[in-house]
Amino acid sequence: MRVLVVEDARDMNRLIEKTLKKAGYSVDCCFDGEEALSYLPGAEYDAILLDVMMPKLDGYTLLERLRDRDMAVPVVADGTNVDVGLASVEFCLCHFE
Repeated sequence: MRVLVVEDARDMNRLIEKTLKKAGYSVDCCFDGEEALSYLPGAEYDAILLDVMMPKLDGYTLLERLRDRDMAVPVVADGTNVDVGLASVEFCLCHFE
């Protein structure tokens, strides 16, 4: 399973990466929405872990752009101000060991 982690907090980004790799996932990491857009052409992700509060391009805007491109990859949104009214966001609970 290939996962894209989009998280601007470097310590959190690295912790998520380490945890997912330990669990056997293939992981690409980036630190803002603009950088995430550069990872997407030609890449096939099984899931995206997305922080919503980021510099340059926030998670909401990134998600809109993904959906405008008809990318149906599941997204786990993380943030203190997650708008649960966004029908296009798939939320799930994850257990990190």
